[in-house]
Amino acid sequence: MSKIILSGVLLLAMFQGYAQPNNPFNQRGLDYLRSVEIVKADIDAGKQLELDEATISHYSQIIPLKHEVTPELAAEVASALKNPEFNFIESVQSSSLSEFTKETLVSLVVNSKPGDQESYKKFLVEKTNEILSGPVREDEKEFLLTQVAIVYNVANNDSNTKCYVTSERYQQEIDCVTYGVVTGAYIGFTLCGPWCALGGAIIGGFLGSLS
Repeated sequence: MSKIILSGVLLLAMFQGYAQPNNPFNQRGLDYLRSVEIVKADIDAGKQLELDEATISHYSQIIPLKHEVTPELAAEVASALKNPEFNFIESVQSSSLSEFTKETLVSLVVNSKPGDQESYKKFLVEKTNEILSGPVREDEKEFLLTQVAIVYNVANNDSNTKCYVTSERYQQEIDCVTYGVVTGAYIGFTLCGPWCALGGAIIGGFLGSLS
């Protein structure tokens, strides 16, 4: 397996957490920010963090966000985000997730327009209400609400990193960190469930911030 190194200057500075009043999993969004801050402090101090078993084990013990990460999951997320041929929307649409979950995941990404965080947060509040009452099984509902909680708090910290999404329906700029979080979470959830989704979100968010 090729080495995956996190180093350099992260484009995303996360320090403030905010409550999303209608999301029962908002605490996970706050814990995500605190977890990112811990790892970011080491990277800012000049450490090169290889995503191997030792590094993953170390941070799993000290960051507040409960999660599961394996070197294989980290490699899968990194491969997708670094591959210009990877198409998030097509991958989601061809997955075995429910149609409601597919549509929601895509909407979280395509509505994350850089520099328009306030509109995005309003969208997320409305999306939360849809998820809470939506026709989706409980494990997918928890997965979706957790992703909303994370990207809501990401939006509160003005990541403003620009990526580009393209498909038959969409061709537009999106926020790189949000894209990384949702892509990593999607890969983690489909590989090994909700705890891996949280691990994938952490890896994906970091890689997105370095885009």
